[in-house]
Amino acid sequence: MKAFGQEFRIDLGENHWLRWNDEGYVGGSILHIRPDGTECVMGFNLLPGGWTIERVDPLTITPSLLCSCGDHGFIREGKWIRA
Repeated sequence: MKAFGQEFRIDLGENHWLRWNDEGYVGGSILHIRPDGTECVMGFNLLPGGWTIERVDPLTITPSLLCSCGDHGFIREGKWIRA
């Protein structure tokens, strides 16, 4: 996936990577690997009514993120934590 070139990824661990939108910290995408080995992407926004950056370094975002494929977790202290 070109949008998730290695140079743009932030490795969250647990086969999850974050990429901020080109517009900056208004949102981003989480690339993750499904149990069958295929890639999936979920998006999030930081606009009113969306997610909140609780801490920048190490990154903590609330609330949890839930993908349409069923993947569910949190970004806490720069790491992916499964829900």
